[in-house]
Amino acid sequence: MRVILGIDPGSVKTGWGVIALEGSTPHYRASGILKLGQGTMAERLLILHDGLSDVLATYAPNEAAIEEVFLAKNCSQDSQASHLWTGSSSQGAGSEYGDENIETY
Repeated sequence: MRVILGIDPGSVKTGWGVIALEGSTPHYRASGILKLGQGTMAERLLILHDGLSDVLATYAPNEAAIEEVFLAKNCSQDSQASHLWTGSSSQGAGSEYGDENIETY
């Protein structure tokens, strides 16, 4: 069974959701919002790390999808968002999926 974690990035609030796919049938598991606040980048990254670590430990997803950041009020905000979402997995490289690869249920 595929268990997928979806992340909607934000520098103040980050949304997440988990679904499981049995064949092509999606099943809702959980969702929530991590409130990162207005602290320093280091403080917000720690909240993000702790929150996502809890989600990973609880639901054990074997795939993840992160929504592309496409709108920000200014360049500084774009830069902050890219800092929050740049990284690599210790289990290997990820894949990028464009809109043409996303199915709506």
